Amino acid sequence: MAVKQLKLDTPAEGQERKFYLESLEREISLYKKMRHKHIVGYINMEQDVASGSLYIFLEYVSGGSIQR
Repeated sequence: MAVKQLKLDTPAEGQERKFYLESLEREISLYKKMRHKHIVGYINMEQDVASGSLYIFLEYVSGGSIQR
């Protein structure tokens, strides 16, 4: 499994923070719906209030990277 860690305690305020949180909600919603052999699968997510982090658990896919 792979884990994507996102910080929720961003210094953003007001509209910027609202946009950030709405973007995260859309991303998680997409992860939950997508099912295809060429798309990394969503497993679960968990929020750690103490550290201000959100963890998204995804299938681990070895053998490459989209990073250049």
